[in-house]
Amino acid sequence: SLILIPILIRQSDKRGVWQGNYQNQNQLWLRWWDSEGNLLLTGVERSVLQQMRTEQAEERAQLERERAQHEREWAEQAESREQQERERAQQAESLVQQEREQAQQAQQDAISRLLAMGLSAEQVNSSQN
Repeated sequence: SLILIPILIRQSDKRGVWQGNYQNQNQLWLRWWDSEGNLLLTGVERSVLQQMRTEQAEERAQLERERAQHEREWAEQAESREQQERERAQQAESLVQQEREQAQQAQQDAISRLLAMGLSAEQVNSSQN
């Protein structure tokens, strides 16, 4: 038995023939278009279209999450590089300080040796300048 279901169609909508696959049959079908010439979708077509939009939105969200993760990783790497640079600068500063202290100690040792050799403090001071 055939059941007819009344549907409301705007007067501006138009009927026409559409060639395509519907219910696993590829043939000519009577379809409705709106006043702008856009095919009015069936419930199944609307559902498939919505599913595709949902999947695309999920893909975009996943890509955004991945991009954000890459940015976090890049920022962490940049922070790590900055920390390494700070540590290298501190090591260089420590090395300079050690060299200064060694130079001062060498100078004091030299002064002590000169004084022990019998030179006067004035002679030692004049040899430094």
